[in-house]
Amino acid sequence: MPDALQEFESLQDIATNFLSAVDTVEAKVLKRVNELLDSYDSKGGNFETTAANKQKLLEIEEEINSILSKSGYFKAANLYIADLGKITENTQALHAELNGLKIPKTSLTGIEKVYAQNAVNHLKESGLSVNFIQPVTQVINEATSFGYSIANVRKSLADYIVGNEDKVGKLQSYLTTTARDTVSQMQGAQHQVISNEFDMPYIRYVGGLLKDSRGQCVKWHGMAYLAKKDLQKLIDEAKTNLAAKVTAPPGHKWSGLIADTTPENFLIRRGGWGCLHGAIPVRRKG
Repeated sequence: MPDALQEFESLQDIATNFLSAVDTVEAKVLKRVNELLDSYDSKGGNFETTAANKQKLLEIEEEINSILSKSGYFKAANLYIADLGKITENTQALHAELNGLKIPKTSLTGIEKVYAQNAVNHLKESGLSVNFIQPVTQVINEATSFGYSIANVRKSLADYIVGNEDKVGKLQSYLTTTARDTVSQMQGAQHQVISNEFDMPYIRYVGGLLKDSRGQCVKWHGMAYLAKKDLQKLIDEAKTNLAAKVTAPPGHKWSGLIADTTPENFLIRRGGWGCLHGAIPVRRKG
């Protein structure tokens, strides 16, 4: 395997290292939220609708941000964002080895900056607030407004924040998808720019397979090289099999394809949400 492809296989370490650094945050958030709920006005196991409770609601968002900061979350997010430069270097190396092209870094750094800013928004700013912090405060706001059971609210928050036997916590789920997709889609966007400039009729579909890899990924991985002229047919087949809930080969369900996947954005969308495979445009097979 060429060195650049070996490096590609390790690119998801950028996301994995970030996720490993923040895997205890959810429990800390839940613990602090429950401590705050202990101070809310209540009667008979239910929240009371009081001005004091409404005022305390303002503390929740501040406390969650404080916990994230103290736990090293924001530091880990900054390190993750800084590591996105490794993707640009790998894109250059891939095209040097597979296509004999010397791609100037300056032609790729614009995309890197866009995805880095998106990562800032999703991991540190509005995305984090909308997808994790605000739903927590909304649960508590509704509970204190209508006098809900404290025990039920605690359970709802636990299921949401840290998860249960059927699902992972919301923060972990959100961060996992965001961190992995940023890595893969940023490189896909760089491949797209290069593909637009050069005549590359094939796509090399790379990456390992897992026991639960999606059906479409297993098929495309087995093909190794996808002809660009066949992409619409392959995408249509994937959508048909998704709708029919096909599982083939056994254990590999066709699922997760991003709805707006087209031949024009296939290098970015690839196998779907959270897909760890790479689609590299190449001039020839082999």
